[in-house]
Amino acid sequence: ASGDDEYIFRGLGWGEYTLKAGGRSWDVLVDGDDTIDLAGKTAMPVGIRRALGVIMILVINLAGMAIIVRIWRREG
Repeated sequence: ASGDDEYIFRGLGWGEYTLKAGGRSWDVLVDGDDTIDLAGKTAMPVGIRRALGVIMILVINLAGMAIIVRIWRREG
């Protein structure tokens, strides 16, 4: 069908499927009743999410170390 914005797939077993439409594809994990918005905002690529996660962890660790050093200097 074309021009529709809602499709219903029934009887799919739990598992991972690849949904292809309009020259794009999405990996879909079916683990119950799900609704998937294909027209919604695009997800951030996995590589960028990992890089941001690593950066955030480093910033938190460095801030914690700076606080610890500051406390040691006050007591010393």
